[in-house]
Amino acid sequence: MNNPHGGKLINCQLSLTKKKEILNNLDQYQTIQLDKELTKDVKNIADGVYSPLKGFLREEDFKTVIDKMRLKSGVVWPIPIVLDISQKQYKQLKNKKEILLLDQNSEPLALLKKPEFYQYDAKELAQKVYGTTDKAHPGVEEVYQMGPYLVGGEIASLINGRGLFSDHNYTPAQTREIFEKRGWDTITAFQTRNVPHRGHEFLQMQALARTDGLFVQPVIGRKKLQDFKDEYIIGAYDILIERYYPQTRVLLGILPLKMRYAGPREALLHAIIRKNYGCTHFI
Repeated sequence: MNNPHGGKLINCQLSLTKKKEILNNLDQYQTIQLDKELTKDVKNIADGVYSPLKGFLREEDFKTVIDKMRLKSGVVWPIPIVLDISQKQYKQLKNKKEILLLDQNSEPLALLKKPEFYQYDAKELAQKVYGTTDKAHPGVEEVYQMGPYLVGGEIASLINGRGLFSDHNYTPAQTREIFEKRGWDTITAFQTRNVPHRGHEFLQMQALARTDGLFVQPVIGRKKLQDFKDEYIIGAYDILIERYYPQTRVLLGILPLKMRYAGPREALLHAIIRKNYGCTHFI
């Protein structure tokens, strides 16, 4: 299997004792409520999906990522993973040393430690990441809807549940353990946002002929309106693996993040993520 990107698989889970202490004193914290996609980003940071990130990008990392596709350490990272806030939130939070992040249902999700607040240029961000400032581009439109401040800092997760599609929602540590138990040294990752079709079947069978195992990873998050629903994608692959593929050589595991439509930058991010999951070949 591949080594994790940056050399180490990140785990941002707090101890049970510390979690209980925080959860028993929630009224001591100022909060930021996240939407569904930012909630996924927090979980991906905490579980090592975004290794080597330990939190939302601070300003120096943000600048080097959009300019050079690298963190300030020099490690390749193509897309800024950031948390935006409003002017009102900035005034309320700017002097806080820890901020409690809530999920889309207002449930405690994680602590943001030693937050750093900074402003950014939305047009510059759009141009450098997406190659355009045209609001017709879905990624650019999202940038223009962001708040005027970004807040960076390491996170400490308060949850460790699997969440969406729990039967198929593995952390990179879990997939690596599964691959090792199955004796897979070479693993082909097949990322998709569609139900399987004959072209996919052909590629996947070719992968099985050349490597020890196949890891099918549908993107579960915001996609194009005309895309298939997540339930249909998972259901179709469940049937395909159960009735047609050699079950001991195929693993279905979701990739819980939104599509960003950032071209080569996004393709590189997904390759990094699949490397973190332990995969050696990508199609």
